[in-house]
Amino acid sequence: MLVKESPDALKAEVGGTRYYFCSEACRLEFLAPQKELARLRRLVGIGAVLTALVLALTYIPLQSTYTGYALLILAIPIQFVVGSRFYRGAFHALRAKTSNMDVLVAVGTSAAFGYSAVAVLFPTFFGSSEVYFDAGAVIITLVLAILIWRSWPSSTEWVIGTLVGISIFFSGVTRLMISLAARRVVTKVA
Repeated sequence: MLVKESPDALKAEVGGTRYYFCSEACRLEFLAPQKELARLRRLVGIGAVLTALVLALTYIPLQSTYTGYALLILAIPIQFVVGSRFYRGAFHALRAKTSNMDVLVAVGTSAAFGYSAVAVLFPTFFGSSEVYFDAGAVIITLVLAILIWRSWPSSTEWVIGTLVGISIFFSGVTRLMISLAARRVVTKVA
């Protein structure tokens, strides 16, 4: 990405060389990578817990009039605390008259959050009770997790071990689902 070398641009000087950055997040990652990685891990942990709650409330059928409000309350910290990195990055990118992934994530998740918040707070405005808090939460948490994964060791042994672990987990889940389905069929027949 090309960044203009203007007086108000974000910059850092390391070893007598001046570097320019499109966003504060990029500058911090360049200057203190371990500190930024630890911060990202905390944000992903918080985001993962809150996103799991949002997904549970979204996809477990509950007959409550307060589900939308609960989703809104859970989505606010995901959107504006966990996702604050994207808003800062989008601000700096737009100030530099460019666009990057931060702009894409901030605009997309803000649209989903804004529509859903209006749908919850003013149910007759859109004529629909559909909310998309889950989409915004998953996107923010997943993109941050990918940023962490990018810094993990990527030796062949590590990748093979991870894939084998995932395979074992999903084969166990598949066997459990098949046995539950078979039990349901047997009880219906009997």
